[in-house]
Amino acid sequence: MPPEHSNSDGIVSDSHYTTLINQTPPDAWKNYQKQVNWMIRYAGRPERILDLGAGLGFFVKCCVENGFNAVALEGARAAVDYGKTMGIDIKIHNLKDPIPYENESFDYIEYSGVFEHVPDEINENVFKEAFRVLKPGGMMYVFAPSRYNISENNYTEGHINCPTPTRLENFGKHIGFEVKMIKPKFNISLFTPWPKLPWHVPVRHFCKRHKGKISRYMAVITKPLWMLRNTSFHFEIFDVFHESSMAMFRKP
Repeated sequence: MPPEHSNSDGIVSDSHYTTLINQTPPDAWKNYQKQVNWMIRYAGRPERILDLGAGLGFFVKCCVENGFNAVALEGARAAVDYGKTMGIDIKIHNLKDPIPYENESFDYIEYSGVFEHVPDEINENVFKEAFRVLKPGGMMYVFAPSRYNISENNYTEGHINCPTPTRLENFGKHIGFEVKMIKPKFNISLFTPWPKLPWHVPVRHFCKRHKGKISRYMAVITKPLWMLRNTSFHFEIFDVFHESSMAMFRKP
């Protein structure tokens, strides 16, 4: 998402969503089944779910189709209008404002692919508000590309605030959450340079085609480093081999 497609609050323009809607099949929500399965794996079957910065609302639609009670908040009017055509409960909301629900209203919050698009003051408001509206024991899932992911860092796709796993973990602890960091995939972008020289293109294509194999081979390095990072050495340098930052935040 180029920077001009969103404002300083991270709200994507209606024109961008209108273009996206025209290119999106009506059953695109089915692609979010893996994300729903991920939620069930780490949080069981939450009674009430909230998606913050929900985009077109596909995650919530998939949750509803799986029998969950889920609602969405999104800042772009075009996205909210589209979500309503799918029959989901989606409302317009700016993430810098208080979440319009009562204390301890939700068991699970999804905040995926949003952190990197907004400044720290908005993320801090989101985390504080999420802590407020979550029930004790409630979970919040956060996903963002890592700062060390060369192909998705702060200079690409409108990303202005890509956190390392360590920074994301500390961000949640600062608010009062208990944190379970989820091991991300190997940072393949370290071996996929931007095509500035002739040899960059074939190297990039080779690495993308064999990403799974390369990740398995590199696990000899990345798995021990991840274990050290989680148990003894909480230094960002250990995050360089990981492409994203993923965490389950639990309200005590």
